[in-house]
Amino acid sequence: PEVQKLGEAFNAMTTRLASARRDLARAERAAAWQGVARQVAHEIKNPLTTIGLALDNMEREFEALPADARARVDKRVRALERELASLADLAESFSTLGALPIMRPQTVDLNALVESLVAMSPWQHVEITTALDPAKPRAWADERQIRRVLRNLVKNACEAQPSGGRVRIVTGHEDGTSRVTVEDDGPGIPPDVQAHMFDTG
Repeated sequence: PEVQKLGEAFNAMTTRLASARRDLARAERAAAWQGVARQVAHEIKNPLTTIGLALDNMEREFEALPADARARVDKRVRALERELASLADLAESFSTLGALPIMRPQTVDLNALVESLVAMSPWQHVEITTALDPAKPRAWADERQIRRVLRNLVKNACEAQPSGGRVRIVTGHEDGTSRVTVEDDGPGIPPDVQAHMFDTG
């Protein structure tokens, strides 16, 4: 019995050592990635600062434009500023890789969010239409985080149709819940991929 117990203890120790070795390897990889992520964040922030200053300078020049042109340009500049803030937030997330992002919830106008995303759409091969609820649904959320999620949904929908197609974004509010729906004419997600969409690890 003593030999048996010794053998069991030895096997358990071997298992724990193997697990510890795997954990150490994961930690080393994570540390390496964190170093790379911080460098990437630094490289992203530099041009973002330059772009922000350029936008500020452009705004000062808008006063010389006719009123109708100024209104059109101002709308696009505001959309650019929001995208710039989203990129800055993404860079910050890279610099703190491994930590949960800090949430900054506020009241978000979903219609305005969708309109600004469509105004800045780089996917010219796809027709993007909207059906915005006139009641102007709002959500209590971190605007930068939800903007990133919605932009990725629209991006995926457009990239799923490389030969052209349609994407429709719908906002609504029902039973105390605000919704944004992104529909497209793409092939959809294969069933085998759907089964693992929300797997982690």
